[in-house]
Amino acid sequence: NSYFHGKAKLVVTDEGLSLYSGQDRQLRPVIPQDLNLWENMQVYVDKKAVKVPTGKRDIAMYESLWKNIEQEILNTPTVIVASKAPIQKKHRVEETVRIAITGQDTNNADKLYCKIVDDIGGEGYIYVSDIVSYPLNVYPNYFLSPRGQSLIFEADIIDVDADGFFRFSMLDAIKDWVNDKCDDMDGYILCSLGANQPMGNRRIPAISTEGNSVSLGGFDMFPPNTFKRGDIVMATYRGNASGTFQINCDVVEKTEMKEFSIHTAFRTLMREFALNDDESDLLVNDEDIQRNDRIMDLPYVKEIIRIVDRMAIIDHEYVKSYNYLGFARVLCLMIGWDVQASYYKGRMDLLAMLHDFAINDKVDEDKLELLDNSNAEMFSIKNILKVRYEQLKTVSYLGKHDREDELLKRYSDSTGLLHDLASLVLGYNILKRQGLESQANDIHNRIKQTLRLKGFESNLHIYGNGTEDLTTEFKTSIVFPPDEGMQPNMAKQMKNILKVIATFLNTGGGTLYIGVNDMGAGVGIEQDLNTTEFNGDKDKYQRTISDAVANTWNNLVATCVKDIAFDSDNPDKDVLVVKVAEFPNGVEFEGKFWVRTASSKRALTKEEFMSYNQHSRKMDPHLVPVVEAGRNRS
Repeated sequence: NSYFHGKAKLVVTDEGLSLYSGQDRQLRPVIPQDLNLWENMQVYVDKKAVKVPTGKRDIAMYESLWKNIEQEILNTPTVIVASKAPIQKKHRVEETVRIAITGQDTNNADKLYCKIVDDIGGEGYIYVSDIVSYPLNVYPNYFLSPRGQSLIFEADIIDVDADGFFRFSMLDAIKDWVNDKCDDMDGYILCSLGANQPMGNRRIPAISTEGNSVSLGGFDMFPPNTFKRGDIVMATYRGNASGTFQINCDVVEKTEMKEFSIHTAFRTLMREFALNDDESDLLVNDEDIQRNDRIMDLPYVKEIIRIVDRMAIIDHEYVKSYNYLGFARVLCLMIGWDVQASYYKGRMDLLAMLHDFAINDKVDEDKLELLDNSNAEMFSIKNILKVRYEQLKTVSYLGKHDREDELLKRYSDSTGLLHDLASLVLGYNILKRQGLESQANDIHNRIKQTLRLKGFESNLHIYGNGTEDLTTEFKTSIVFPPDEGMQPNMAKQMKNILKVIATFLNTGGGTLYIGVNDMGAGVGIEQDLNTTEFNGDKDKYQRTISDAVANTWNNLVATCVKDIAFDSDNPDKDVLVVKVAEFPNGVEFEGKFWVRTASSKRALTKEEFMSYNQHSRKMDPHLVPVVEAGRNRS
C-alpha cells in the first residue's frame, strides 16, 4: 500500500513502514537501525540533505533530524508548467503577478521560495509576514490543493535583490479580496482572541476561522476578565481595518466551540484565495506514481498515525518516543491533518524539555514560555499537553525563591500530581535556602521520579485532573479485567466495578468513569461495544450498571446511582460517567463493607463499619441498618 504527497511517498509492506522523499534522487535511510523502532520504521531522503545521527542518543540531534526530514518530505510540490520559449522581457517591482510556492528555506522557516507562473517567469521568495500579519509556523504543503497540486496566488513584487530574485507580498491582494468578500457580510464571524480582554474600548488582535486577521473591539460592553486569550468568540463585521489588519469586528459573546486551529484557518484562507481552487490545468499531475501501487485512503493513513502515536505512548524511552512522534507528525502534515500535527509538535517540544530536565536538572523557563506562545491553541483546551506544561512550569521554579508566592498558589489551587509537584518544589527551595543539601537532593530525586515519562501523553480528554482520589475512580472496561489482557470476563470485571460503587455508597459518594485509563485519559469503550454482549448498543451498556446495582442490593440503593450517561463533551470517545451518592446506612459486598481512603479501597467487618458509620458519617435512622448484597431487594 502507498500514499503519495507530491513526490513524497509512504509505503506499507510486510517489511514495515517507510517514508520516501522522492523517486528521482539518491535516497538513504536516516534513522539509526539500533533504535529498533516498531515495524522497521524508516525515512529515506536525499543523501546530501540530511545528516544521520551518530553517537550517544540525545533528543537534540533528533530535533535537527526531524526538522530536516519535514523540509525534504514537504518541499516536493507538483511541477509547474512554464513556457519553453526564450522571452527576454522581465518583470519589475510593483507589478502584480501569479506565483506558486515551491519550497522553504531550511535555515529560516519564515522564508518561502516562489516561482512566477506565466510566459515570462522568474523566481524569488516571500515571507509569512508578507502573507498574513499574525505569527505562524508554516510548511510548503500548506500551499497545495487537497490533491497535492501547487496552488496559484496573486502577489505584488515589492523588491528585487542583486541576484535578480524577487521579493513578493500578498498582504494587499488578500486584504482587498477579504474586504470584497465581506461587503455583503450580514452574519457573525467566529474568532480566536490573540490577547486577554483589554481595558475600556481598546482593540485587540484576533484570527477568524477563515484565517482573516481581525481588529476586535466592543469589550467595554462586558465586565472585566470576561474574555481571555484563546477564547473563541462570536463577532459582528464592522468594515475595513487599518494597517495590516484585514477587517474590523466587535465582540458579541463567547461561544462553546472547543477547538480552534490557526493552521487550519490559514490553510482555509490560502485555498479560498488561490486562483486555481478548481485544480487548474496550469499544473501537471505527478507521473512518478507507480501504476501497480495500491493507493491508501486517508482513513487508513490516519489509523497508521494512531498506531504510531500508541507506540510513542507505551515506549518509556524518551528518544524513541520522540522519533515516533516525529514520524506521526510528518504523516499528519502530508495528509493535511493540521490540528494533530500541531499537537504532535507540542508533545515533541515538551518531551525535549523533559529530556533536558532529566539530564541538566533544570527547566529553561524562557523556552517554556516560548513553547506556550507557539502552541497557544493547543494549550487552550484541556488535554495532557496542558497538564504536562503546567507540571514543567511548576518544576521550572526549582531554586527560585522569588517564585514562592506562585508555588503556594499552585499548591492551594491544584490537585493530584500538580499539587504534589508544587509541594515538592516548595520543600526543595526551603531546604536549599537552609543549606540542607542532602535532604534537598532527596526531594529533587522524588521530583524526577514523579515527572518520569509514563507514556500516557495522548490527545485525549483528561478526567478528574488525571488522578484518582476519594471521589474519583477510573475503569477502562466492564468486559475486560485488567489482569487478563484482552480476554473478556464480564462477570469478574463487573465485580470490580460493583466494589467501586460500594465504596462510594459507603463513604461520601463519587464519580466512576468507564472508558478512562489509570492516567485519567478518556480512551473510550469501543472494544466493549464491539463484543457480542452489546453489539454496539450503547443504551444496553448504560442499563448494565443500574441493573447490576439493583440486582446486587435493591431498588432503594439503585436510587443512589444518580446519573449514568455518556460524556457529551467528549465527541471523539464514548466515556460512561456514573455518578453515585452515598447510601447513609451502607451496603455490604462479598461479605465486606468497602470504604474509600484517598484513592484506595479498604474492607471492614460489619462491626467495624457500624463504628465507622456512627463516627464518620451521619446515619439516617429511618433506613434499614445495613443492606447486604443479595438481600432486601424490595
